[in-house]
Amino acid sequence: MKVYLDCPIFDSPTSAWGNALGEIELGFVPTAGQFADIPHGLPELTDLGFPSPMLVDRVHRDGDRIIILLSGVVVADRASAARIGKLFEQKLGFDVTEY
Repeated sequence: MKVYLDCPIFDSPTSAWGNALGEIELGFVPTAGQFADIPHGLPELTDLGFPSPMLVDRVHRDGDRIIILLSGVVVADRASAARIGKLFEQKLGFDVTEY
């Protein structure tokens, strides 16, 4: 099932770097508080600290669209956050916004 993922990206526990939003195929629609395996197939994301599974913060239904807000990924620095954003954009086709 195709869903939209909304994934905040933090470059420290208290600083948001940006956000990635895009469509991905999931086997089921998780509920808030559940962990969801995000099938990205990119070992580089894992190496940069992207956790899998990820905690689902909220699920929003807008007509036929399902938007899953993830709790976000926290990495060590801005360079790692930027690299994760670039991978989401280039490899997964997500829209990425740097704050």
